[in-house]
Amino acid sequence: MRNISYQGFFASFSLLPGSKRHGQFQPDGNGPPKIDDPVSMRDKDPVGVKIFDDTLHPEEAAAFKGRMVIDMIVTHPAYWRRGHATVITNWFLALAKQDDTGLGVAGAPMGKVFFEHAGFKELKTVEIPGYEAHPKPIYAWLGLLDQKSTEPATGTGTNDGI
Repeated sequence: MRNISYQGFFASFSLLPGSKRHGQFQPDGNGPPKIDDPVSMRDKDPVGVKIFDDTLHPEEAAAFKGRMVIDMIVTHPAYWRRGHATVITNWFLALAKQDDTGLGVAGAPMGKVFFEHAGFKELKTVEIPGYEAHPKPIYAWLGLLDQKSTEPATGTGTNDGI
């Protein structure tokens, strides 16, 4: 997994195993070590994380085999509508095109419209069951983009630069 971070914005992606690009974007390894510090993990419910991972990970592994994966794109609300997600998504699309590979993404329902606009096709919506602290189910949208249909997303913000 590789991480890209700017003020108000964070993204991470996974290359294919054996990709010639390993080390190109983050030469010091695969990011920081996993955090086991309870203070740093205070906002994560361990039960919820386990249910989420146990439900979604097998679906992602099956769906995204042989594809690069956009693991996460997060933009602070104060930076919405400025084109940050469009710029990084276009970068992911160009990278996939150069490497002649498809892309996969798992997103929240609010990201579905954005990724469909960028060319991703819906594979399925996965329902993650609720639990005591969060009784309602959570939904994750799985989308795929084949390299042959890769087209850059159009700008949606007022400033398409990062």
